[in-house]
Amino acid sequence: MPIGLGDQRNAVINRARFDSNDQQPKELHYFAIQGLGELPRLLLEASKTPYDSIMYFGTGAHKAFAPFGQMPCYKGPELGTDFIMAESHAISRHIAREVGLYGSTPKEQALNDMLWELGNDIIGKKEEAHKDAMSDKLRGFLDGARKILGASGGDFLTGSTLQMGDIGVFNSLQRFELVKPGYLKDNKYDDLKSFMDRVAGVPQIEAYLNSERRLPLTQNELGKGHSGDLTGYVFVTDPHASTFEEEYKPSN
Repeated sequence: MPIGLGDQRNAVINRARFDSNDQQPKELHYFAIQGLGELPRLLLEASKTPYDSIMYFGTGAHKAFAPFGQMPCYKGPELGTDFIMAESHAISRHIAREVGLYGSTPKEQALNDMLWELGNDIIGKKEEAHKDAMSDKLRGFLDGARKILGASGGDFLTGSTLQMGDIGVFNSLQRFELVKPGYLKDNKYDDLKSFMDRVAGVPQIEAYLNSERRLPLTQNELGKGHSGDLTGYVFVTDPHASTFEEEYKPSN
């Protein structure tokens, strides 16, 4: 079983299928870590959209097909057979539109976009999980999320139905809780902790978080500094052995 991205091995594939959806699977190509691939995965899982999660190690194999030489990359039948989409935020927004998680009105879409960027701002402060005091900047982000939640009229930031913006903020809040359990409650954000728990309790999200498709964090994702190379992408807990059982064999 691999210990991280530095393992020199071929890509693997995890096939996510859902009984209620028999459409042709999407393809998400990314490294065998959470990283920038986790948000697209969460969107696909939340919508029960069939997809193949194709995960690479540090061999550079993705450079043969990635439009800009980097991942994630996405392929979907709605885009045609030869189109490969790149850039993580563009991929996530496309998936959200495709699967119905982006909102149906300009106002809803604007809120989802705003919350999505808020999630990126929050996770960008992950190093603060290791500090004694929360910065004014991070507190401002969390206070803003709290106000939106209080005014939403539902269980989620966007209202009564889980949408893209909720998933973006959830992923960021959960990172803090994974790195430092109790962080939100210790800093008096019980309401955001409850929001995070409600998202985690959505059946399809809960199933994913406990599945073999969910990868553990690596050292570089803990907010304790970045090694600058593959040696920092070592799993902090053991992944599921079954995650790496099926080797990916490209069709062409």
